[in-house]
Amino acid sequence: MRPLGEIWALRTKRATLIVEDEDLRGRARASYYELVRLIAAAIGKDTGLPTDALAPRLTAYILVGGLRELYMTHLAHHGDTTTKELLPLVDRVLSFARTGLAELV
Repeated sequence: MRPLGEIWALRTKRATLIVEDEDLRGRARASYYELVRLIAAAIGKDTGLPTDALAPRLTAYILVGGLRELYMTHLAHHGDTTTKELLPLVDRVLSFARTGLAELV
């Protein structure tokens, strides 16, 4: 198994490559769509709403988009960021999504 520092360094390189290449950014966006659908289905199940209802779909987009932005912007530009520093940012994305879902349900 690779050391954690090496894994984060490789992830940072990947994020940097994706940010800098338009074609790679487009491909990454397409793969996130399936993740949004999967999360929307789980949120729909948890809330008793249909998967294609607005609340689960918007919440899934918020989650995936918010976490993607953290990954793409923060990691790509701050490769020395520790997991401990990223956790409060992830918590903010989750809190934002929870608040939005509560407003819609």
